Amino acid sequence: MRFKSEGGRLRNVLKKEVPALVAKSLSPLIKKILAEAGLEKKSVRHWVFHSGGAKILDAIQKALALTDQNMRISRKILRNYGNLSSPTVLFGLEDLLSRVRSIKSGDKVLIASFGAGFSAYACLLELR
Repeated sequence: MRFKSEGGRLRNVLKKEVPALVAKSLSPLIKKILAEAGLEKKSVRHWVFHSGGAKILDAIQKALALTDQNMRISRKILRNYGNLSSPTVLFGLEDLLSRVRSIKSGDKVLIASFGAGFSAYACLLELR
């Protein structure tokens, strides 16, 4: 992963191995978070991922065996805004919270992102 200057703008350049590395990093982290909370994957109603690119989202979806519906928010943010780096998850959370009718008190939301050196971080939220 590196940055390249094109036309006065920084462009993130990713090697083809990046999607697999992201999925490999996130999968055990998410399993650990859910285990520590005493929850199973099916307890999470909403998922928000760093929209690092279509191939990255595909790799995450496959690694975690998530549905297209689970990936809806992250894919929408990628389509509408592109890859905004790690803070992309905040755009996804804002999108989720703006749709009051689709959320209810007690819903679990898992937010996950990744960064340089393939650090992965995530948090589990419960909506009130």
